[in-house]
Amino acid sequence: MPTELNELLSNVVSELLVRFERLEALEAEVARLREESSGLRQLFVDLQSALVKRPEVPAPPAVMAAVPAESAAPPPPATAVALPVPVSPPIPSEPILPVGRSGTLQSFRELRQFVSPGSTESVSERELEARYGEESPRRPFVKSLPATDDELPLIEERCRLKADACRWAEQRRRLSMASPDFRAEVEPKDRDLIAHAKQIPDCFLWMSHPTAPNPSDAAEWLGLAGCFDALANAVGLMQKLLEENEEGSDTFQQAVDLLAEAQSAVRIAVVRMDGPPTDHDQARVFGWLKHLASNRQIFIRRFMRLDDPAEPTRWGDLNKRVMELAGRWDEGRRKVTSRKKVLGRLRYKLAQVGTAGDDAKAMWASISEDVEELVKSGMAPSSLELRELLIDHVEQLPEMASMSPAFQLTMREIDKYLATAPSRDEEDDSAASDPLFSEVAEMLAGKAAIIIGGERRPHAAEAIERAFLLSELIWIDTRAHESTAGFEPYVARPEVAMVLLAIRWSSHSYGEVQDFCRQYGKPLVRLPGGYNPRQIAAQILDQCSNRLTVG
Repeated sequence: MPTELNELLSNVVSELLVRFERLEALEAEVARLREESSGLRQLFVDLQSALVKRPEVPAPPAVMAAVPAESAAPPPPATAVALPVPVSPPIPSEPILPVGRSGTLQSFRELRQFVSPGSTESVSERELEARYGEESPRRPFVKSLPATDDELPLIEERCRLKADACRWAEQRRRLSMASPDFRAEVEPKDRDLIAHAKQIPDCFLWMSHPTAPNPSDAAEWLGLAGCFDALANAVGLMQKLLEENEEGSDTFQQAVDLLAEAQSAVRIAVVRMDGPPTDHDQARVFGWLKHLASNRQIFIRRFMRLDDPAEPTRWGDLNKRVMELAGRWDEGRRKVTSRKKVLGRLRYKLAQVGTAGDDAKAMWASISEDVEELVKSGMAPSSLELRELLIDHVEQLPEMASMSPAFQLTMREIDKYLATAPSRDEEDDSAASDPLFSEVAEMLAGKAAIIIGGERRPHAAEAIERAFLLSELIWIDTRAHESTAGFEPYVARPEVAMVLLAIRWSSHSYGEVQDFCRQYGKPLVRLPGGYNPRQIAAQILDQCSNRLTVG
């Protein structure tokens, strides 16, 4: 056992001696390098002194040209006073643009000298080329980070926290000037912000870090906070539009343009206050916009280049435009949601109205209210969706004391549509030999009749004239709020034997038309249904049993 221990200790000592020898060799090498460095430094000083004492001053080009080459004598020793040679290079009159291997700017920090505070202008590519020649960057470098649609909620959350951190940086600066109680007034807020940031993935509050910039005007922090707010609101709006599949809409294009402006405002604000080369959330939004433009073929008009910066001091106006766009879109979505709800309710009522019996009038009054609500929300009375809902139920519409203006307009639009595509039912006068037709024809043969209300339907008018042997059917098309005074000359004509009032389509009440009919002794027949001759004949006989007496 002692022998093994001695052998182990011997090996350790031998290894240590080898390492000490290597250490001594390294120290000797370091000493040699120091001596060489000192010698080179001294050589540089000697050469500099020699250049100052014995400068070579060439003769002016004009004098050299005047002396023939073969007779030129060696120049006399120079007696001119030597000019001092500067040790360091002169400061250029224009700022030097740092250029990397690819001819691009290496960071936003290197571009600060080209962005003037309080101005939206920057050095253009042509100006850079004029200043620095062909080596100037053709397209300024803008760092971007890849980001997907799924990352937008986190970006929005981080931007809102950064806005709060910027406002706290400004407040902290003011507190520090008043010598506050650090533990009571400052430390808790610092701790809360850091704790909040740790709960959000990949969130670095550089504005709360010890290395954060210290702008001369603390109000710059408030401007940056406003830019982050605008960026967060623009990202939030974009999320909603993507969730609702609004790509391709005008609202989506406007939101893209505002998002580009917001990220540019953040970038320039950070540059101006000497912040970090890149704010990662701004870079992620920039990367997301580039990916959007490339993959979805969307043109982004402005603010995607360093030579087209947004003005960060206008963050208030930018944020207002973002919120106004979001408000208009939200209002539109609410209208769409409400419209779907009303359409569903209307569809249910129309399905039940056929079996409503005595409650039909009350149900149609409710249907009229739903149509009124839809039209007021922006749906056109001529809407195809609305027409398809109502057109199959028009024949069931009872005589109503009053109809809302929107419901009247909708009914008129349906009537116009039916006038261009008459139904077979309206043209059917094949049963003219029926006693029903014979009795009415006996009363009206060779005379004229008037129809008030609705859109003139040529096919229906011809069918009525043939069925009742009329000399003429005068169809008076009415307009909403049109005066009834225009009806009187027609009713007063001696050849007119009867007035038919299409109550479904007329915007005038029964009483207004009845006054003229009584005055001139013309019977008035209300038509609650369509223009089928059989239906009209039934109504005439039902309401004018005394033949052509006043009804």
